[in-house]
Amino acid sequence: MTVAGPGIVYVEVGTESAHPVLDRKALDAELVRKHTYADRIADQDGKVSVPGNAYGCYDAVRAIAYAGVEGDSGTALVGAEYTGLPDQLRVEISADGLAARPVSSESVLGVRVDYLQDDTAVKSVLWHGDIFADSRTGPLPWGRGGSTADVLVDTRALDRTQADGATLVLPLETRAPSGWAAAGRRAIISFWMDSTGSGSRARFLLSH
Repeated sequence: MTVAGPGIVYVEVGTESAHPVLDRKALDAELVRKHTYADRIADQDGKVSVPGNAYGCYDAVRAIAYAGVEGDSGTALVGAEYTGLPDQLRVEISADGLAARPVSSESVLGVRVDYLQDDTAVKSVLWHGDIFADSRTGPLPWGRGGSTADVLVDTRALDRTQADGATLVLPLETRAPSGWAAAGRRAIISFWMDSTGSGSRARFLLSH
């Protein structure tokens, strides 16, 4: 958190927050690792920046992903890899600032699952809405890679006008490759925003 000064900031820390988001618990699954990404580029003077000031982060304590893009274009991306996942996951979405017509051919707002067996990604599924360029080329830098996924699922829950307040159900077991459950129910869940509009941001709350 950044607070502009000058001035005085009073912060009170108690034993209970009584806040439905801050009081959330972690998933009943084992976190293997977080996957993070920043598209850093350097100019001719060596100054490093991130296109669109895009960001992505994952709070494993509360099972919440945050992503956003300050500029018109930029890649906001974060993933969480788990083992022992349930048959399905619920994703509660809060979003604002999504562009009516994204300016980039790389645009996507989606949730992708990469299924793993024996430390190898064997299948990917991308849930997306109407912010999606099927000709996009920017790859996911982990899992099976690629600019979209092996399987695409168009869902209204991720449409520009529907995403804020929507709940997306990921039927992990139904979409999984054969043998996935017996191999430990391991997958990377990625939250992907690319060129979704100036000032666009989203929060994804995971639960069983």
